[in-house]
Amino acid sequence: MFEIIPKNDQRAPLALMENHIKNNVADPWTTCPWVKVGNLYMSVTQTSDSSWPTLVTYLQSQGQTRFTVFSGRHGTQAGQAVSESKGFLSSQYVLDKIFYQNDVKAAAKFGNAVTVVDVGSNPQTATTAILQANTKQALASGVVIYAWCHSLFSMMDHSAVLYSGIYNKKVVNKDGIRMRNYAVESRALWLSNLTVAQLVTDWYSWVP
Repeated sequence: MFEIIPKNDQRAPLALMENHIKNNVADPWTTCPWVKVGNLYMSVTQTSDSSWPTLVTYLQSQGQTRFTVFSGRHGTQAGQAVSESKGFLSSQYVLDKIFYQNDVKAAAKFGNAVTVVDVGSNPQTATTAILQANTKQALASGVVIYAWCHSLFSMMDHSAVLYSGIYNKKVVNKDGIRMRNYAVESRALWLSNLTVAQLVTDWYSWVP
């Protein structure tokens, strides 16, 4: 299934993700759904370098010719971890150069139609505010795609301190001992159960 989700959709991202995985067990990445806000497209599932090319191919068939793919980072349903002092995206938990490199390779087949941008090319300017400003600029010339996992949550910063040991709890079950971070999990559960419409209203009113 390939679905473009309108910005006023009343479904929750968690339900959208679970339904998509259930119906695409063999390959949940290539046909993942995307939320459309103006000409900005964002994911509500995990993604790979085969995800956004499916979207680009479809949009080209609809007459779109220019695409900017923002890449080079992770995303979660909890948003992204940032430094408390200046709000830089965490180099430990968020930024990932390999994702950018893989997306550059995937973009080759589209020629000059696709430009891939590494959001972490300069960690000292990698903030959500800068991403928003760069997105506005790119939208002036075409479609923008946030290529990382759960990118609908990309405006929702939280302190990287939430990942510190104090929030990690040891859980023992039949599979052994593992660590769980209930602070991050509870935030993700709350956000991912809001409707797409509510999330867009709260966080993406700046998109033309």
